Amino acid sequence: MTSELKIQNQIMDDARKLRTDVFAMKMSHHFMSGIPDLIIKVPGYDVILVEVKRGEMGIDGMVKVNTTALQRQTMKVMEESGLRVEVWVAIEDEKEMCMLRTVPEATRVMCRLDRLPHRKRGIGWQIEDFLNNPVRN
Repeated sequence: MTSELKIQNQIMDDARKLRTDVFAMKMSHHFMSGIPDLIIKVPGYDVILVEVKRGEMGIDGMVKVNTTALQRQTMKVMEESGLRVEVWVAIEDEKEMCMLRTVPEATRVMCRLDRLPHRKRGIGWQIEDFLNNPVRN
């Protein structure tokens, strides 16, 4: 299984491959609780703050979003101030990884893996598609 840190690095690398002037940085730190993991800024798009989680699909099609109450509260305040904030939950099997993108207040999401963006080995996340399609409540 791929670690959250490796997934974060993949996302930042894939964002930086879009253009040379992309800013992508890890913000979270073990001394600072509640803030999203990543900040990504691509010219022409809003800044996006992303909390990255690993997840698993339940047999009922439900994915648990493992954010803490502090993270949800912090992201809510960030959203209310006008920032774009999303939670990206990576769901992995032996062949590929897919990404469930959801709103900060979500704790469980019903989904189908075949409808989620996929990252096959050697092919990056389609970050531009994520930027063009904000998650809505």
